[in-house]
Amino acid sequence: VQDGAALIDLSGMRGVHVYKDSNGIDLVHVEGGAQWRDLDRETSRYRLACPGGLISTTGVAGLTLGGGIGWLSRRFGLACDSLESLELVTCKGDVITASSKENSDLFWAMKGAGANFGIVTSFTFRLQNVSDIAYCILQYPSEKRYEIFALYSKLIHNAPNSTSFYIFVDLENITIIGVYTDTSTFDQLYEKIAEITEPLFKLSPQVGEIEVKPYWQLQRQFDVGNASGKCYYWKSLYLDKLGSSGGSLQNIREDSELKSFVDDIFDCLKGAPERTSVEFMHLGGAICEGQSAFGNRNALLEMHSISVWNPPALPRPFQSLSAQEQQSKMAQMKEEQKKVYSQWAQSFYDRMTKHTKISVGYSNVTCDENINNSNTDAEQKMRRSFGENYNKLVEIKDKFDPNNFFHYNHNVTPKATKVWKKSKQESEKKG
Repeated sequence: VQDGAALIDLSGMRGVHVYKDSNGIDLVHVEGGAQWRDLDRETSRYRLACPGGLISTTGVAGLTLGGGIGWLSRRFGLACDSLESLELVTCKGDVITASSKENSDLFWAMKGAGANFGIVTSFTFRLQNVSDIAYCILQYPSEKRYEIFALYSKLIHNAPNSTSFYIFVDLENITIIGVYTDTSTFDQLYEKIAEITEPLFKLSPQVGEIEVKPYWQLQRQFDVGNASGKCYYWKSLYLDKLGSSGGSLQNIREDSELKSFVDDIFDCLKGAPERTSVEFMHLGGAICEGQSAFGNRNALLEMHSISVWNPPALPRPFQSLSAQEQQSKMAQMKEEQKKVYSQWAQSFYDRMTKHTKISVGYSNVTCDENINNSNTDAEQKMRRSFGENYNKLVEIKDKFDPNNFFHYNHNVTPKATKVWKKSKQESEKKG
């Protein structure tokens, strides 16, 4: 929590209710403190699902308001694209509803930039008929990286919306996860994922498994590796392409851009702190069709570095200090520890930006301490993040939060704040 900020705890508000509206459409009402596992538990009883993220302990609010990329996104869109309405408390303390029929401009803005406008107390989502998911996981030694990335490029450029491929890279191993979803039977899903992933098995993985499982189980598959209590640092970058061949190459030697890309990743990982990896999320498909404030919908991939470490333990000599002094020392140690990971993440980001025209990343997985500052650099990042939507967002911010009450976020700065800042800076120069 930022110094000087107020934290509103909604963790006691985790109610979830599945129902049909008057037109027979399946909906779910979710309170603002719910996690995705709360939602999945209720919807799975009816063989329904809402597109969420990759981890079941993620909060529904945070993921949705920042967009919401996950296992089902290429088929059904982002989490925010399934929103029917939401209830929020504004900076004035008013409780209002935002939907396509009521405060429609705010509703558009909340879907991707929602932390800027209020505190959401409940969401209503449309649901999809999803029960079982076809899933595969394959792991290879990093020595095969050129073959793997050549094939990965081909797969993601040619995949139908029903299919997504994710890739996880560290210095020793490369892991690919494939997900396929449609309304087929259990046996048909198995046959389809086996057919889609046949080229991956031809590369002789160390581990190669295919399963058909309930969607809620897939959502919980990686919870252990993302447990609370650990320290995490993420840095994200969108990719508009992977190499120059558009997925048509047979060998990476045919694509010097892709080879350079792979070399840069592994050169960076050689100097990375312990327990650091790089993850790629497959975008496109239905994500491109959504209409909201969420920017860069046409990106091909989202790439982010992930660093995980245990919080420091206070050394014995400092345990005799007062509670306040111990707290201060722990804060200092945590900051020093984080600096190691954040500096590496920034250096990785800086090196990889030459491989994309977008040069910003997904806000939900970007740790950037300066993103909420009302300065020129931060504003330029936000302009790139939201693209052509930014100016419209400023207008909506002027309407619903003109004094920037909600600013500890990926901040859209209202005009009034910009004018005040400029006036203050001019006064300080004269003084």
